[in-house]
Amino acid sequence: MRHLMIPLVLVAAMGCREELDPNRQDMPLRGDDDIADEVPIADFSVSPSTLAAGEVIIASLVADQVDFDYDAIDEIILYGDGVVVCATQARSDEMLVSVGAADDAPAQDVDMIVLLSDGDSFYAEGAFEVFGQ
Repeated sequence: MRHLMIPLVLVAAMGCREELDPNRQDMPLRGDDDIADEVPIADFSVSPSTLAAGEVIIASLVADQVDFDYDAIDEIILYGDGVVVCATQARSDEMLVSVGAADDAPAQDVDMIVLLSDGDSFYAEGAFEVFGQ
């Protein structure tokens, strides 16, 4: 069990250096009025869900569905300025998500889309909150 946490702890200690791709067009854009129509609302809870600019946190993503298969999560996409998913680790009862905010990230609510391996996806409005500098 301890070995599963090592990659996420290393990411948190080193910081998140993933670059955002401003040209990504495979998913609806944040602020798109039709996003809720295109992607079902997620039945997930995230804890902790707040972070400060320049901070990296490890959050627990838990589905309301009791027998949810966290290995079925292919990707987690965040929609916010200067906020990225650094790493993920599926566990039997949760998905650990390392989330980083750039030093100059503004105060904002960050929406999240969870993509599953079977093609399903779920949308969570305001899944994370960033406190800007």
